[in-house]
Amino acid sequence: MGILVTRDGSITLPCALLLMGIPLWAIGKHHTSSASASASAPTTTFHYTLGVGMIFLSLALIVFESTIASKWTGMGDGVYVDDKHNGRKVDTRTREEMDDDEETELIARHLDSSKILESIQMTCSEISQNRLKKKSSHRMNLRKTIKSSNTSIDKKKADDGTEIQMVSMKQRRNVVVYLNALAMKLSRHRQSHHHNHNHNHNRNRTTQNDGNDNVNVNPDEIYLICQEAAFKTLIAFQSIDIDTDIDGDANTDDSISSKNMNMDAIYSAAIALLALTAKNPSVQHRSISNPDVYGIQIVIDIMVHSLKRAKADANSNSNDNSNNNNNKNRSGEKKNYERVEKESIAAELQRKACLYLGAISDGNSAMAHAIGVGSESGSKKSSMGGLEAILQSMLWFRYHGEVINWALWALFILCYDESGTEDDKTSTKSSGKNGEHGNGDNMNVGKTNQNLLVRMDGIDKICTVMRNILHDLQKDNDDDSGDCNADDNDLRKAAATRSARMAQKENAKEVSRHGLSLLFDILRQRQNFENIPTYMRNKYDNDAELDAMHIRRIALNAGLHDVLKHAMVECSDVSDIMMMGQQMLICTGYKGDVPCFDGKMVPFSK
Repeated sequence: MGILVTRDGSITLPCALLLMGIPLWAIGKHHTSSASASASAPTTTFHYTLGVGMIFLSLALIVFESTIASKWTGMGDGVYVDDKHNGRKVDTRTREEMDDDEETELIARHLDSSKILESIQMTCSEISQNRLKKKSSHRMNLRKTIKSSNTSIDKKKADDGTEIQMVSMKQRRNVVVYLNALAMKLSRHRQSHHHNHNHNHNRNRTTQNDGNDNVNVNPDEIYLICQEAAFKTLIAFQSIDIDTDIDGDANTDDSISSKNMNMDAIYSAAIALLALTAKNPSVQHRSISNPDVYGIQIVIDIMVHSLKRAKADANSNSNDNSNNNNNKNRSGEKKNYERVEKESIAAELQRKACLYLGAISDGNSAMAHAIGVGSESGSKKSSMGGLEAILQSMLWFRYHGEVINWALWALFILCYDESGTEDDKTSTKSSGKNGEHGNGDNMNVGKTNQNLLVRMDGIDKICTVMRNILHDLQKDNDDDSGDCNADDNDLRKAAATRSARMAQKENAKEVSRHGLSLLFDILRQRQNFENIPTYMRNKYDNDAELDAMHIRRIALNAGLHDVLKHAMVECSDVSDIMMMGQQMLICTGYKGDVPCFDGKMVPFSK
C-alpha cells in the first residue's frame, strides 16, 4: 500500500507507470489482434512496446523498493541500520508502523468520535470474551490431560487456543490505532478552537471534513468521549494483564516480552490521550465524582504495575547476558534491539503518566493531595500514592532524560505551595463543592505533599537523578570538544550525532530548571503556625517537626551543593537556574566560589 500510494493519498512513480502502462498495453494488444484478423503480417505496435516497458519498469521499482524496505526493517523483526550509513537519515519505522500511521490518519479524518468510541468498546469486549474462551479451553485441555493416560493435548484444541491469541493481538493493535486517532482528532479540535475568532470559516470547513463531527455539540463532549475511551481501555486491559500474570499465560521469554511490549504500548496510548484531556474542567470533575471508573488511582496502579514488570524484565535480561556473553550472531542483535525497544516503551509509559498526573493536578490543590497520598474514595483503596510512584519511576529510569524531566515537573506541580498557606483554604472550599473532600476531614492524615516527599527520601532521589543527567551531559560535551582534533572522517561521524547532543543539552536544562525549582520551593522558609487558622493548624500539626533548617540539613547530606554547582556550570546561560542556585548556595552556608551568570538578561536592541 505504501509503495503505490503515499500517506497523503497521492500516487507514487511505480503506481503512475503501472496505470499508464496497462492501458497502452491493452491498446497495442487490440491493434495487434486487428492486424492479425485482417490477414496482414503481425506487427508489434508502438503502444504495445511502450506499455510492456512501463509495466516492467513499474514492477522492477516495486521489487526494488520492497527489497530496500525489508533491508532497513530487518525483514519485519525490527530496525537495523548498517554502520557504513552513519550520518544518513533513515526512516526507522517498520512497514507495520507505517501502515498503522496511515490507518490512524484515515480513521481520524473520516470517522466520528462517537463511532471510534463504539469501536473501542466493541474491541475491548471481544478481547475479554476471547480471554474467557481461552481460559475455558485451557482448563478443559488440562482436565483431559489429567484424566487420560496420554499426556499429549489434542492438536485441534491447541490450534484453537493459538487462533484466539492471534485474534487478540490483532485487536490490541486496533485499539492503539483507535486511541491515536482520537488523540489526533482532539489535537485538531483544540487547534481549531484556539483559532475560532480569527479563522471561523476555516474552522467550520476543517470540522466538516474531520470525521463529520457536529460543530453545534457541547465543546466538552469530545474531551469526555476521549476520557471514556481511554479509561475503558485501561480498565479492560488492566484486568486482562493481571489475569494473565496470575494464570501464567505465556511460558516463554519471547511471549512474555511481546506481551509486556503490547500492554505498555496500549497503556501509553491511553494515558497520552488522557493527558490531552487533563485540563478540561468537565474531565476533572468526572474524575473526582466517579473515581471507580475515571479515577486517577487507575493510572497510578498501571504505572506501578508496568514499573514492576520493567524491573523483572531487566533482571531476566541480565541473566540472559551472563549466560550468553559470546553470542554475537543475528539472534543476539535481535534480542538486544527488543530489549532496548521494550525499555523505551516502558519509559515512555512512565513519562506520559507523569505528564498526566502533573497536568490534571495543575491549579487543583485537592487533586494534588489525592494524587500525592493516594485516593481513599470509591470502592478501591490505593496501594501507593502518586508521589511514591513518580519517585520510583524517576529513580529506575534515571538515565532517561525525558522521564526525569516530566517526573520533576509533576513533582513540582504536586508540591508547589503546599505548605499550609491561604491557597489551601480556598482549595478546600472548592474541593467540597466538587464533592471530594467535603469539610476537609479526608485530607489523609493531614500531611502535605512536600513533607511526604521529604519523608520518602525525595530530596536525595532528586539530587541523584539530576547528578546522573548532568554527568552524562558533561561527558558528551567532553567527547564533543575532543572531536575538534580528529580527522575528516571522525568529524563527519560526529556531525551525525550533533543534533542529538543538542537535544540532550536542552533536555538537561529543563531537568535542571524543574529540579532546582522543586528544591527551591522545598527549602524556603515555612510560615509560622501562629499565622495559620485553627482548622489548618490542626491539620498540619503532625508536620511541625519538619522545619526549614531540618530539611536543609537533609538536602546538604544528599549532596545539594555539588548538584547546584554542576547545574549552574552546565547551564550558566539560563538566568532562572543561576538565580535560584545562587540563593540556595548562599542560604545553605556555602563557602566556596559561586558560579556567575554567563548569559544575557535582556537581548540587545537593533
